[in-house]
Amino acid sequence: LPAATYIACVAKGIRKTQEEISLIYGVSTPTIRKVYKDIVKRVKVVGDKDYDDMIREWSSR
Repeated sequence: LPAATYIACVAKGIRKTQEEISLIYGVSTPTIRKVYKDIVKRVKVVGDKDYDDMIREWSSR
C-alpha cells in the first residue's frame, strides 16, 4: 500500500516524498522504492524515462 500511495501521489501531482509516506505507514523508504520499481516493471512500462515519468504516462492511459 505505501508504494501504491506514492504512485497515486506522483500520478496526481501531489507532492509527497517517499520519506513522508514511509513515516505514515511505518516502512522504510528503500522498501517503498523497491516495490514502486517492481510495480512499474510489472505494468510493462519501458523506455529511457525516469520512473516518475513512466508512472505519469501509465496512469494517463
